[in-house]
Amino acid sequence: NELRAGAVVKKVQGRLNLDNNKPCVSKVTGHVLGGAFVVNQFCPLLDSQTVTAKFENIDASKLVTLDAESGISLSGRLAGTLPITINKQGIAVKQGQLVNQGEGKLLITNNAGFKAVKAQQQELSTTLSLLENLAIKQLKSSVDLKPDGWLHLGVNLQGYNEQQQQAVNFNYNHEENVFTLLR
Repeated sequence: NELRAGAVVKKVQGRLNLDNNKPCVSKVTGHVLGGAFVVNQFCPLLDSQTVTAKFENIDASKLVTLDAESGISLSGRLAGTLPITINKQGIAVKQGQLVNQGEGKLLITNNAGFKAVKAQQQELSTTLSLLENLAIKQLKSSVDLKPDGWLHLGVNLQGYNEQQQQAVNFNYNHEENVFTLLR
């Protein structure tokens, strides 16, 4: 009924078969983060393979699992593709992508970290303030994860801040070792 792998995965279905005498699961579907996913095939005993996971109708608020007291909320629906390479070096994601399905909303209110960045980088304060109440028209994200845990995330947000009557085109790149973060 349920698999807990960071996110709770529910209603998992698929076919179990043998491919060259090795067990494989195919046409795996399920529900995650308020949306759905599909994986065409995964063979756990193969030395090397690329598994493509496709997502649709993901609830952005569940993907960005932030504490309700953080003052940051995101709404809308997302779709994407994660090509997951599994080999002797480990697990990697190459050229993953995530895009919005319809409009969304980013709200940043009373967030200490965001306020500190604006105070430290005053030349960016006006630009960053446009993100505080952003109607998102387009979101594009690229995801690359190396086997050693280094994640590169690229985000492009395009939208409109109604309060400031300003169109926004914001690009952000982030690199972090997620294995260190999880520890």
